[in-house]
Amino acid sequence: MPNLWVAIGAVAAVGWFLRVPDEPNARWWLAAVLAGVTLVRTPDGGWLALPLLIGAIGVRTWRPALLPLIGGALLGAAQWIGEAYDRFGGIGERLNVSSDVEGGMGLHFSVGAALRSLNGPQLCRPCEVPLRHPELTVWWLALPVLTLLAVHTALRDRQESRRVRVGLGRPAVRPPAVPLTVLPIACAATLALPYLLLIGYSAPRFLMPSYALLALPIAGLVFRSVRAARSPQHLAVALGVIITLHLASQFVILNHTVRQSDATTGRYRTAAKGLQGLGLRPPCLVTGDRALPVAYHAGCSSAQTSGNNRSITLPSLLRRAAREPTALLLRRGRARPPAYARTWVAYPLPGTEWNAYLPPDQAREWEARKSRQETSGNGPSMGAMTMSYPTTSWAGFAAAEPAFADYAQDRFRRYRHHVLATLRQDGSPRVTPLEVNFLSGELWLGMMPESRKALDLRRDPRFSVQANPGPGEDLTEGDVRVSGRAVEVTDPGTLARFAEEVHPPEPFHLFRAEVTEVVHTALEDGRMVLRTWRPG
Repeated sequence: MPNLWVAIGAVAAVGWFLRVPDEPNARWWLAAVLAGVTLVRTPDGGWLALPLLIGAIGVRTWRPALLPLIGGALLGAAQWIGEAYDRFGGIGERLNVSSDVEGGMGLHFSVGAALRSLNGPQLCRPCEVPLRHPELTVWWLALPVLTLLAVHTALRDRQESRRVRVGLGRPAVRPPAVPLTVLPIACAATLALPYLLLIGYSAPRFLMPSYALLALPIAGLVFRSVRAARSPQHLAVALGVIITLHLASQFVILNHTVRQSDATTGRYRTAAKGLQGLGLRPPCLVTGDRALPVAYHAGCSSAQTSGNNRSITLPSLLRRAAREPTALLLRRGRARPPAYARTWVAYPLPGTEWNAYLPPDQAREWEARKSRQETSGNGPSMGAMTMSYPTTSWAGFAAAEPAFADYAQDRFRRYRHHVLATLRQDGSPRVTPLEVNFLSGELWLGMMPESRKALDLRRDPRFSVQANPGPGEDLTEGDVRVSGRAVEVTDPGTLARFAEEVHPPEPFHLFRAEVTEVVHTALEDGRMVLRTWRPG
């Protein structure tokens, strides 16, 4: 991440700027450091240079720094400017695209988001996490107080210095210069400005350059306080204890964040391994939820048609999907496939929260290859309990076989009660009555709270539901059975829409069916006819 390098460069730039009046070579170092900061992150270079330029224009002794500041900033931004005209059509267009990616650059008061992000999210976007550990933010809230004290002390020391020069007081310890205190604070403020007021999210690393710059005047304040104290040793010990406690809290946060990061990376690697098991080999493409890190570990490209990482149009995505292995990642139970992927075939990625949706042709090719491997005895050594069967939504089934889907849906709608088969904890079957509903292109299974069948599905999502055969003994209408995986829905909006349409007794469990098989058995012209459909 560039924030660390901007922090180091900002401290160096302010230091060389302050040395310009006394050291001839300082201006060249200033230009080089500012060019480096601007190259790493161009906007941060501009915000850093702003107070330095104002100082160089307003203070005569700093005028020699004016040309190095302008030259260093332009040198560092040259690549960014050239790319703006080459790829985006100009600086204004590039800034507009950047604003879209950031969710709309504008006035966003994000101080609260920055405060909440100190609790551990590496990227708080959207920043809706609660402030679980307010004690960890005390040091952050103390920064502006200590900064104001540093400025007050510097101004008071300057007044004291003037009194000494005119013979109105006794010589004191050499005070810190006002520019040494004020200039880092001014640069810290401008570097923090875009992250606190112009974007609507936060991350702990964003303000790292400001922390580095504020550390300088605060350190001066600390040493000044120790020297001026009646008991310097006691104050130094107290400050040491405070700093040690702060470092200990930071170590705890670091340890927690590392474990969290390792677990997240482990899920990405597991998902990548699952994609490779589905036949994705470079060149390949991954889109959808967390596509970028999963694709990285799978050796694939990543692309998004919407959101902050938008990088491809839908037609371009579909063209690439026709040429190379492609997978769409979606969290199970949280999102429906987009319209273009309603007919794609879903495969659960074991050990993760994602389903991988493959285009139908690609899924058929994978199923055929897997069948050949199993026939030759070289197939995957997964038992029946862990085999990942392809699934699709009811809308995907209807798009693939509209007449069959209409007939099956009609059979379920003729009667209210049907029979659901689930698996008990010991693996034995359980059959119970159930009502099913077809809404918004999905097959829904609603159940009473804490019912046995709901607990079964939470533990093992595999199910089969048999349509009511109707009265009589002839079975002239035939049997219809749907099998698949039941994904529990917890989204409040989806539950509210279902309750508004169906009016079930509340509270209730709601599951969305991911179809693995639809079977119709009927007696036609004296013969038993079996129709079976599976995704792909």
